[in-house]
Amino acid sequence: DPKHWNFSCYSNTDPTYPWYNYQITGNECQPEFIDVAKFNTIVKGMTPEGIDNLLEYDTINIPTTSETIVDNAFNGLFNRDLIKDQYHFWEVVLNDGLEKIGDKAFYQCSGLQQKQFYLPKTLKTIGNEAFAECTDLRGRLVLPHNLKSIGNNAFLGCTGFSGLLELHGNMSIGDGAFAATSFSNIIFDDDKPLELGSKIFALTNTIKTIDLTACQLDRVKQWKFQPDSLFIDTPSTEEDELVVYVNDATPIESWKDLLHNQMGLPQQWEIKTPE
Repeated sequence: DPKHWNFSCYSNTDPTYPWYNYQITGNECQPEFIDVAKFNTIVKGMTPEGIDNLLEYDTINIPTTSETIVDNAFNGLFNRDLIKDQYHFWEVVLNDGLEKIGDKAFYQCSGLQQKQFYLPKTLKTIGNEAFAECTDLRGRLVLPHNLKSIGNNAFLGCTGFSGLLELHGNMSIGDGAFAATSFSNIIFDDDKPLELGSKIFALTNTIKTIDLTACQLDRVKQWKFQPDSLFIDTPSTEEDELVVYVNDATPIESWKDLLHNQMGLPQQWEIKTPE
């Protein structure tokens, strides 16, 4: 399929793309720039041939043999600002078998767009700023249960993600991991050990509910967190009801002390049990 870009098919330099070199070593998929200046000239230039060559491919397929996408692998490459046709989009396919996405692997890839973004069930690590400013990844973000680490600002500015976000235990979530997104509901699926960085939801003023009903207070107290881990910006409309739902096994006042005073949840959030 001429519109299917599978890195397992390439090695050395592709003559169609003289600015780019494909390095496949063992189980690592590592694209490597040869000449950034030449890349920018071809993409930003007015020559139809250069633009047509770039737009020929619509899908970036990471093969199942790739366990790692290295740091900066596609950093800024699939960016609509770099091409004349700013309405063109690419889709990235991350297959099961992938275990690690490196730092800034897809940083500022604003040209990546898909209605339902899929993270492989084998994924264990998402690096710092891995998908930061990928503004057109859309739909619900589903975190696989094998995932152990989400880096700082990993999904910063991914405003296309909306609706429900489910977080599970046995995982570390870095500073600002989901900052400036558009989630409306957060659910903590369990109270297994969890490490929360600073202001993981900063600049996100769309969240209306947080569900902690699956969690016991004594277990949540054992989580590693910062004094501002649950800081959330005030929604733009003051009439919105902001609610944290907790189980009824512990007095509400104890939850208030933990969430408001120790984890930084703003005071306007009401804490109550489900009706």
